[in-house]
Amino acid sequence: MIRSQTSFLLLTALVTGMLGACSHPQNDAQTPAAHETPKYAAVARGRIDIEAGLLPLDASVSGVVAHVKVHTGDRVKRGEVLAKLHTDQAQAAVTVARGTLQQAQAQARLIAAKRKAARHQAGLLAKAAAAGADSGQHAAAAAEHVTELDAQAASAQAAVTVAQGHLQQAERVLQLHTIRAPRDAQIVDVATQPGQTVSPQSGPLFHLLPDAPRIVVAELDSTFADRVHAGMQAEIVLDDDSAQSLGRAHVIEVGQVYETARLDGDSPQRGHARTVRCLLRFDHAVARRIGQRVLVRFLKGTGPSTHG
Repeated sequence: MIRSQTSFLLLTALVTGMLGACSHPQNDAQTPAAHETPKYAAVARGRIDIEAGLLPLDASVSGVVAHVKVHTGDRVKRGEVLAKLHTDQAQAAVTVARGTLQQAQAQARLIAAKRKAARHQAGLLAKAAAAGADSGQHAAAAAEHVTELDAQAASAQAAVTVAQGHLQQAERVLQLHTIRAPRDAQIVDVATQPGQTVSPQSGPLFHLLPDAPRIVVAELDSTFADRVHAGMQAEIVLDDDSAQSLGRAHVIEVGQVYETARLDGDSPQRGHARTVRCLLRFDHAVARRIGQRVLVRFLKGTGPSTHG
């Protein structure tokens, strides 16, 4: 029993001595970090985006969807067909417009032929009157008839021009019943199906992710806005526990308008903070999903300054 108590006292003394040695302050040596100058001019939250932005694609005309040619995830080329609307009415309008044009052109040709004959007749009567073979009344009437036909020819030609415009408009509307990709892209959302009635006001039928470089959209606190300038380098890391580095990017634009913070949902007061929108382009291609949250660490002394 006495031996056990003695061992316990020795162990207690040893531990106390070790803790005492660890608690002595090291006044003669400080860590180098205490003298280091922070290398970040500012830190901001941001998100991955794309230079062209997500492209919503609406219906240009009202109609009923006949076919949907693509699915979410498909890659499409510029001009590729995404969907078609039923074209019965549009095709009928083209047919009517084409018939109206043909009728106007036929009327113009008929009047032109009449005018040609009338001019010839008027010329003969004018010569006869000059030779004294006619009193001149017939020549005058013929000349007046030519003038009337000239006016009819001008009106007929105007009708042809109007009919051509109507046909072009009808053909354009028919073309708009086919929805095509405006550029090379990936389909990220399909919000329509055959049989659905759509219109320009019914909202996007597709969302496209254009083939364009990724960028970072950062919300820079207004306090640090003057510290960041175009050309400045920044470190981009994931805004999560991993803090994985995505490489470097450089500032391409610093906004001139104050906005309300949107990316920081941790604090209710943060939503009232003033921020400045800042755009950065990656130095090397980065394949990340649009909307992924990141931290942007702006590096001091990098890039050309816009300040004097």
